[in-house]
Amino acid sequence: MLGRGLFGLGLAVAATVLPVKGFAQDLPRAGSLGVSGATQGGGGAKIDRVAPDSSAAAMGLLANDIIVKFNGSDVANMSDVVRGMANVRGGDTLTLNIVRDGRPMIMRGTIKPRATEHYAGATTIYGAVAHNGGQLRDILVLPADKPNAPVVYLVAGYSCYSVEASAPGGNLYKELITGLLARGIGFYRVEKAGMGDSRGGTSCGEGDFDAELAGYKAGYEALVSRHRVNSGRVFMLGHSMGGVQAPLIAAASGDNQPAGVAVFGTALRNWHDYMLQVVGVQAFYAHGEDPAKLEAVLEAGRPALRAIFLEGKSPADAAAISPQAREFVTQFLNWSEGPDLLFRRHTYWSQVSAQRMAAAWRDTKGEVLAMYGEADFAAIDPTDHRRIADIANFYRPGSGQFKLVERTGHGMQLDGTMAQAREAAKAPAPQAPKPYNPEVTKILADWIDASVSKVALAAPRT
Repeated sequence: MLGRGLFGLGLAVAATVLPVKGFAQDLPRAGSLGVSGATQGGGGAKIDRVAPDSSAAAMGLLANDIIVKFNGSDVANMSDVVRGMANVRGGDTLTLNIVRDGRPMIMRGTIKPRATEHYAGATTIYGAVAHNGGQLRDILVLPADKPNAPVVYLVAGYSCYSVEASAPGGNLYKELITGLLARGIGFYRVEKAGMGDSRGGTSCGEGDFDAELAGYKAGYEALVSRHRVNSGRVFMLGHSMGGVQAPLIAAASGDNQPAGVAVFGTALRNWHDYMLQVVGVQAFYAHGEDPAKLEAVLEAGRPALRAIFLEGKSPADAAAISPQAREFVTQFLNWSEGPDLLFRRHTYWSQVSAQRMAAAWRDTKGEVLAMYGEADFAAIDPTDHRRIADIANFYRPGSGQFKLVERTGHGMQLDGTMAQAREAAKAPAPQAPKPYNPEVTKILADWIDASVSKVALAAPRT
């Protein structure tokens, strides 16, 4: 899997963190603020939670504080805070203007570097991938006693967050990684532009789908060439939007296709069609809106959806179609007069809608696993996941599997039944994070083990 000299450095220790020489030394650790939150109506980012022992805690930030300026720049939403942190490294000084109980305050402090990941009995390798004039952090974790281990390549959701297990957005993957390592399976990630340690190029929040997909393709190339993991031992895991991107990456990999592609909580239908349905599903079930009134709003919003997702028009152009279109784009697509929809550039969404997913799954040659969580109303229902498995079996009989993961939500967490998850979503106050469901690990690891025994995997490169 790896060059013997490099991998051998970690064999004699319980947990090791290694840089990849020639790649990682020029990529310093990002700073960690340690807050989670949401957009505040009227501008600003409201802090829901401050992590203990974090930079934010040391600065004196509290839950319910509203961040209105980040190093002197206005903050319209939490995405502005994420984008601002993309340029902050450990040891930098940060100034935040906040509002606390209606009173303006200025908070300053030195930002702590993000901690590195450590796993017992494993080697963690930090490297970097050249992409679009910048560098993307990549992280490979391998069980130290199994040099020929299969490796899961994570392709994450659409949001701009770090996928490091020590970062707020990446925490949901920590137990997945630990569980896979216990089964003798490695784990690989590459950050999006501007996230985590990544630097240079166009940041995630300002980039489009095609650029993000190219970054994931560059990560896959780094995994099989620089890290020297044979493609026949790679199993992709596409989570949420990553389930759209994973088959596109696999299909474009030529003779180096992965051994399999798994997805969780994704979509097969055109993204325009998905959005029309998911807006209605979430507004009704998760937020309790009147279904008849909602139907009328959605029908009036159809022209705006078509303009943005299928015709590539700006949200301002879509909002100008009619007062009802403006209401729809503002209320349901989180538009606030700028170029963003749902916290990404509008070009991102039109490029997603341009993808032809049945063809991507046709051209994905490995094993296929489609997982749907019982309580995942973000992915609407299991229909698309069943069809993904059926498409794989249409072109390659016996290659596709569908698995329903009981009592599990979109974030692979234990949300209970669909009815319980919907009621929890209606709660006025933020809910405590639910625990990860280890059944996801078991289903994924069992599928990988079965795939390994089913196909003759290529020997590791030397």
